Amino acid sequence: DGHTLLHTPPAFVINQLVYKSLPYDVLRDFTPVIQIGNSGGYLMLVAPTLGVATIKEFIAWAKARKEPVFSGYGNTSSRVPSALFAERSGVTLEEVAYKDAVPAIQDLIGGRIHVTFPDIVIGESYVRSGHVKALAVTSQQRAPQWPNLETVAETFPGFEVIAFLSFSVRKEVPVAIQQKLNRWVMEALYRPEVMERLLKIGITPPPRDWDIAKSDAFVKRERELWTKYIKLAKIEPQ
Repeated sequence: DGHTLLHTPPAFVINQLVYKSLPYDVLRDFTPVIQIGNSGGYLMLVAPTLGVATIKEFIAWAKARKEPVFSGYGNTSSRVPSALFAERSGVTLEEVAYKDAVPAIQDLIGGRIHVTFPDIVIGESYVRSGHVKALAVTSQQRAPQWPNLETVAETFPGFEVIAFLSFSVRKEVPVAIQQKLNRWVMEALYRPEVMERLLKIGITPPPRDWDIAKSDAFVKRERELWTKYIKLAKIEPQ
């Protein structure tokens, strides 16, 4: 009836690709009524002690290194940008799995791994504290909160892995209610105090004319991209 909204992160699109059996299919059973925004993707983080300041410097360091270069990941979504970067750069990365992004970042600070790709919302506090060094973001455009931080795409055109948030409802919810929810949420997103808070935590809302059709097309495009990413990262369904 539209009174229950599902707050959907990237995992909602990805789950169908990494689990053999799920009782739902995102594209078949749900309608993404509105995209709340995207967080600009993932941060490429290294320890400040590594002594590199750019992607090109990291690549040169990694290729000259005689020992393994360890990349830590906390979940499927943060494993993908690492695999995509390895493919595009030619750098061999040894993957190290963690329960989530925080212990991976802590091991990065401690020098036990060399690079990790957490989403911006998780990684930004560590960057601002100076405990880690951000080399780039994985979105096509630079992050609004870090205009001087390059994108991976500036070195490798077409490179893009983003994180997004949306509200979805079951397909059975009447279209009129779906449209009303879309407008209500959009109006809330563009209230000055809400917009200020979202931008502060690194989430950029979509344009005001972002309707259900655009949200639906966006989710379908993300499914296509992540299907390729999962295959590239050699992630087997569980």
